[in-house]
Amino acid sequence: MKKYLIVALLASLLAGCAHDSPCVPVYDSQGRLVHTNTCMKGTTEDNWDTAGAIAGGAAAVAGLT
Repeated sequence: MKKYLIVALLASLLAGCAHDSPCVPVYDSQGRLVHTNTCMKGTTEDNWDTAGAIAGGAAAVAGLT
């Protein structure tokens, strides 16, 4: 039971971090950096996808331990 509580706390903490998406660099099709001074915020859907992936990964790690 303690393991699930720890995972839930970790997932909620990381989901909070994912809520405010960081500035991401923009690359062209060749993989070269295009914009260095442009800050592109992720959409709310992107943030929830990230939070879900983090929570899923944390749950998988907890299942293995």
